[in-house]
Amino acid sequence: KGNDDTGAGTKENPVASLATAVTAADDGATIYVMSDLTASSRALVSGKKITIEGNNHTVSRAEEFVRAQDQGRGGYHSAMIEVANQSELTLQNITLDDKFLREADEFTLAGPSTEDNTVKAHDGIISSYGDGHSTIILGEGATLKNFGGLSAVYITGEGGKGATLIMKSGSKICDDELGEREGGYAA
Repeated sequence: KGNDDTGAGTKENPVASLATAVTAADDGATIYVMSDLTASSRALVSGKKITIEGNNHTVSRAEEFVRAQDQGRGGYHSAMIEVANQSELTLQNITLDDKFLREADEFTLAGPSTEDNTVKAHDGIISSYGDGHSTIILGEGATLKNFGGLSAVYITGEGGKGATLIMKSGSKICDDELGEREGGYAA
């Protein structure tokens, strides 16, 4: 097992979390997931190109997922991975499992920091915001499943400067079981 405090991000001395690995990775790096993980906070890909090679492992949302904080939204429930500022994220041979979990019951998007965004469910397993064009690539063997928030992938942007989602052959978005999904508030 890795250690976020003392890990060097190498095979011999790995870090423990995807969030730490993404933050520490250089532009153009490939992150290799060496075991199944439970993500307790968001991994923010900002201003760089990253590939995550999952080696057929699963990264699952923790039941006590840490709220994210930014100037625009204040405290809010985030996606497991957020892609921002002209970044490119490629996922290969990995499963991101939201486990049907959510931290709040209001199914509306987080608004400005003047709103109470802590009552709103997270927007996706992966999301991308902002004016800088970012790309999310679901490559061979990438699976997003069991979303508990608004969607599996949420992307936005204005004037053609938003994000692009590319699903390559062999990737999928699915649920382990069929269930009823309704908008608005959860019962």
